[in-house]
Amino acid sequence: MRNTILESLRSLSEGSENENYMFFQNLKTIRDAADAILNMNESMVDMILSNGHDWASDHIATSKDDVEEVHNFLKNSASDAQK
Repeated sequence: MRNTILESLRSLSEGSENENYMFFQNLKTIRDAADAILNMNESMVDMILSNGHDWASDHIATSKDDVEEVHNFLKNSASDAQK
């Protein structure tokens, strides 16, 4: 099992063009999950969240804050680099 995991990790890194490929892969995963959630029936999701699963809203709120912080950092760094 360990060898299978190591082989999978090696194959992922071989195809990467940059050092931070996992950063971009994680962003794609976040985007895909957000798209999938947004494509769900909003009333059904609201009912599920209202049925004792408000922890999910907390996770989305903290994740939004984290993504927004990284976005602002990169945006500001890019602006500074162009000066």
